Amino acid sequence: MSLAALRRVRQLSRHLTPGKCSGHYGSSTTRAWFNSNESTGSSSGRSRIGIAMSSLFTIAGGIAVFIGLDNDGRQAFAQQQSSSSEAPKVKESDLVDLSQFKKWDRNWDGRRYLERGKGSRYVILVRHGQYHIENKDDSQRTLTALGRRQATLLANHLVEHDFSPTRVVSSTMTRALETTTFLLQHPEYAAAEYVVDANLREGRPCQSIPARKRYLKTTVERDGKRINAAFKSYFHRAPAGQDEDTYDVVVCHANVIRYLVCAALQIPTEAWLRMSLPHCSVTILRIDPRGRVSLRCLGDSGFLPRDMVTR
Repeated sequence: MSLAALRRVRQLSRHLTPGKCSGHYGSSTTRAWFNSNESTGSSSGRSRIGIAMSSLFTIAGGIAVFIGLDNDGRQAFAQQQSSSSEAPKVKESDLVDLSQFKKWDRNWDGRRYLERGKGSRYVILVRHGQYHIENKDDSQRTLTALGRRQATLLANHLVEHDFSPTRVVSSTMTRALETTTFLLQHPEYAAAEYVVDANLREGRPCQSIPARKRYLKTTVERDGKRINAAFKSYFHRAPAGQDEDTYDVVVCHANVIRYLVCAALQIPTEAWLRMSLPHCSVTILRIDPRGRVSLRCLGDSGFLPRDMVTR
């Protein structure tokens, strides 16, 4: 049957049912039946029942015809599409062999088989502003004048986003703490839970490849263990009872952010040094309830004027 014919029969079938197949057979249809019966006071109970049963059979028949035609229409459309298509059938040998790739670890956070919430977790990773790198002592590595202006624009930019932070987290290093103070000046951030985490301190999480320099094993083992602990703290799917989205704003350092991104996306963590992040840049990752991770943006600094972008 052609599609044009199917459309025509469907239009005709609508006249078989009250309400024109809108699905509303209750109030208006029932009122029409009772009004008709009330106007003929001499009608017997048996005739009223007969009229009602006849109407019901008419409705049921119309619905059956409509549903049947709808299914036929879908089948006819599918047959028409398949007959008009000249594309050959895809063979298994024509598809990419997935066995050659590393499989995605669906239980990467150890929570796949646990009860979990319906919300998503957003992790907003923020690099600190420009600081006095010439100083050796961390307490003297404060933000420069430019770094403070960067942090001001960063805070204004984040406040414009359509979310309220669930938690604000900062590394214990001076430049990160100082950058965070600019965020906390805004009521939305001041009202959020505030955490200071030493595991987010800058370091060398693992040997980078290609190797610009070979790191000491003791350094990589020490820093890697600490930064991996930070990863487990902030990267996981929503726990049971969390049915709303949450937003963790984490202010830390370039090496840490790059490593966390690689670990979250399950790409080789030794690739961390292949990325470059400007000061006060924003990186956003989303973890959905099923544990799938997506990178929403990496090192975004578009809110800064070009002459204020530093690395």
